[in-house]
Amino acid sequence: MWRKTLSATALVGLLAFSAEAGVIFSNGGPDPNRGWPYSDFDFPAEIADDFVLAPASNVVRDVHWWGRYGSRDVAPASDNFAIRIFADAAGRPAADPLHTAALLAPVTRTLIEDPAGTQWTTYFAYDAAISPIALAADTTYWLSIVNDTAPAVADWLWASTTTDGRATFRDDPSDSWSSFEPQQAFELTDSGTAIPAPATALLLGLASAALAVTRRSAPPRPHA
Repeated sequence: MWRKTLSATALVGLLAFSAEAGVIFSNGGPDPNRGWPYSDFDFPAEIADDFVLAPASNVVRDVHWWGRYGSRDVAPASDNFAIRIFADAAGRPAADPLHTAALLAPVTRTLIEDPAGTQWTTYFAYDAAISPIALAADTTYWLSIVNDTAPAVADWLWASTTTDGRATFRDDPSDSWSSFEPQQAFELTDSGTAIPAPATALLLGLASAALAVTRRSAPPRPHA
């Protein structure tokens, strides 16, 4: 298992996240010092991470996440993301998705420069407004975010988060889900609009990375 203490980067980032209106679940911001797993149908690999919503905060209208491409500083002209929610099946996602999010507009992608000069020089923040999905409160679900890049384009990697926990992967929809650590970076909101503040919070958090004591870990199972 991979362990690390809460760094200055994580502290600044999480404090900024908590101040945002409309956040109904935060799994933490990206940690450039950890390995980021591929989640791309073209790889192939699909990643899913668990979440639980509170009563009166159980309608998802927006999804926010972070990632990069295998070519690091080069991104394709466009993405082809699938955002899916799975029911829990004995501690892992069910075989088939419970919901596939309907996008109200194309996924927005914002370049994030890394001023601290950590593992990756650049990566991206993504925001998607979706048709509202009402879920049962106090119930475990699994969020899958998977890209489908063209064969000639570098495959997509979902950012790992600053906290330890469980996530799952499978190479093909016919395969069983397998567990790995750490978790993936994402937020769920109910604002009905994309929120640009996470990118600003990340820049503040990354600027404090020099104060943190971190340990790099090898990427989890689905990686090149």
